[in-house]
Amino acid sequence: MKRRFVVTLTLLFMLFGAGYGLSLHVLRKSSAELDMIIALHKVEDLRQDLERQIVLSKQALEVSGTVFANNLDHVVTTVRGLESQMNACQDCHHAGASSILIQDGVELVDRYKLGFSRFVTAIGDNALRQKMQIEVARIGEQIVNLVRRIRHVATPHLKQRTAAAQARIKQSTQVLGLVFMVTFLSALALAWWFTRRATRPTLQLIDAANRIADGHLGVQIEHRERGSIGNLLREFNEMSTSLQTQAQAVENRTAEILKTRDMALVTLARLAESRDAETGRHLERIAAYSRSIAAALRDSPYADCIDERFIDQLEKSSPLHDIGKVGIPDAILRKPSRLTDEEFNVMREHTIIGASTLRSVIDDFDDHTFLEMGMEIAYCHHEKWDGSGYPRHLVGEEIPLSARIVAVSDAYDCITTKRVYKPAYDHEEAVRRILKDRGRHFDPVVVDAFLACQGEFDTIRETYSEQFEGTSIGSGTSPAKIVPLRA
Repeated sequence: MKRRFVVTLTLLFMLFGAGYGLSLHVLRKSSAELDMIIALHKVEDLRQDLERQIVLSKQALEVSGTVFANNLDHVVTTVRGLESQMNACQDCHHAGASSILIQDGVELVDRYKLGFSRFVTAIGDNALRQKMQIEVARIGEQIVNLVRRIRHVATPHLKQRTAAAQARIKQSTQVLGLVFMVTFLSALALAWWFTRRATRPTLQLIDAANRIADGHLGVQIEHRERGSIGNLLREFNEMSTSLQTQAQAVENRTAEILKTRDMALVTLARLAESRDAETGRHLERIAAYSRSIAAALRDSPYADCIDERFIDQLEKSSPLHDIGKVGIPDAILRKPSRLTDEEFNVMREHTIIGASTLRSVIDDFDDHTFLEMGMEIAYCHHEKWDGSGYPRHLVGEEIPLSARIVAVSDAYDCITTKRVYKPAYDHEEAVRRILKDRGRHFDPVVVDAFLACQGEFDTIRETYSEQFEGTSIGSGTSPAKIVPLRA
């Protein structure tokens, strides 16, 4: 990671350096071009000034010698400045020709001054004075012509150089903009690439940690990282594998514990049922019937109360509904005929005995959720929707939903199995009797759910049939006929 960082920074600095060097070169060329243009403009200004001074000198020569002398000094000064500026502009492609013209101009000015001196000293010799005046005028005319030649040489080149400089400056601006844009985009791309490379392991760790938090243990991160980051990712993979192994062990252990708990509940329920020789596989059928009805209630007004956890707990807790029978005397519990009113009152006590027993267990342990439903069922599965049940005479939804479901399951199994005091009736008779008590003994919504899933009850009866039971009265051994709601 460090080496990648150093290489990336090096490339970035090299890119910036190349852009800076190119930009500096362009700026230097543009600056030199601007200096040259300024010099050419000064040359042109001095040339124009010289032309004006020569014209004034010619006019002054005709008027007064003193005025001419003063103008001549201006001419000499201007020519010297023009010569200096031309020497400062040696890089111009026309500088050689201009310099020759300037030298000629300097010689002409010297001759101009000499002629004027002779003109001044020839005061007494009119012929010489006239001759010098003609000579000075001729030299002045030559100077004027020379200045015009300088103008023809310098001015077109000045315009060309100015136009070229403007084009070059424009080109330099475009190059600088392009260099800046390329440099900026390249730096941005390198920064994005390096940031992505640098943060990818961290993002992988966060994603893998979130997946583990969601329960996907054993997540592995594929990587090619080295150094400290690579060691961290390898340790994370090892930790994830270890968590998966431990979680699997915990899951297996939990499954064993839950299985042991379920076996203990079934054993406890069977222990109570073993005292009643007529019940056979009653517990298994009650659990299966109750699960079927609860599943059908998912499409009922009670859908908010029904989930898979509720259905599983109901299936495991429903066998505890008659656990209180362990406290009922054998003379009543195993009586081979109908019970008297006094005996039936004693039999009713099994709801209170079962609930009290389970309550004592719940009070002794913290994790007792699965027993609370069993206690509700044991206590309330003989309550009736209209309040005529026992032991508390609860009405309607005061009765726990689990107990209302088991009440229908228990009634159906009681009707369709043989007892010492009655024969086994068929499915149609059981449905008729349960439908008759809809809204009185049983919750109407639960009865509707029972009718919706009644086709499953025949399979349940066949699966948990009584091996020692005789032939049922009616068509109890035949496939169950589904009875419609309006029956």
